[in-house]
Amino acid sequence: MKNKSNNKSLTVEKHKYTNGTRYEIPWSEMFAKYISTEGMTMLRLAQEYGVSRRSVELHASKDSWVKKREEATAKAMQLAEEQAVIRIKDHNEQHIKMADRVLSIVEKQLDAGIVPKNAKDLATWMDLGVKVSRDGLGMNNKNQSLSFNKKNESITLTWGDSSPVTPR
Repeated sequence: MKNKSNNKSLTVEKHKYTNGTRYEIPWSEMFAKYISTEGMTMLRLAQEYGVSRRSVELHASKDSWVKKREEATAKAMQLAEEQAVIRIKDHNEQHIKMADRVLSIVEKQLDAGIVPKNAKDLATWMDLGVKVSRDGLGMNNKNQSLSFNKKNESITLTWGDSSPVTPR
């Protein structure tokens, strides 16, 4: 049986007959499949549910399926981006904590008189902690330079953004 829709005198199938048995067309199910299945087309839906492509197109147009799918896709992308930001933030916080522990260990060893065998080892200790910390904070880790002052035996690491890191 075909009923006329309220506007534009379009015909939309409300029921389908199979072997003489009438059944409702599952429009809600078809819509859910349309918005949730990548690459789903009106033609494919029509074929899967045994209705005409024109009926699917008319029903989809009346209920704004294309617009709703675009909105659902945009919402899904926004949620995915928000979740990625949260994961990156959490990961960076873990890196910062780890870097703080490394730097703390280096500082405790230096305070206890445990010194590296040479300036290069000390620079390596510092470099590890500082790099991980800077990564976690999203800071520049490029173009670092190391300088060692033999007179007062001080080491200074300078990073690409010109921020020096000097051990106490």
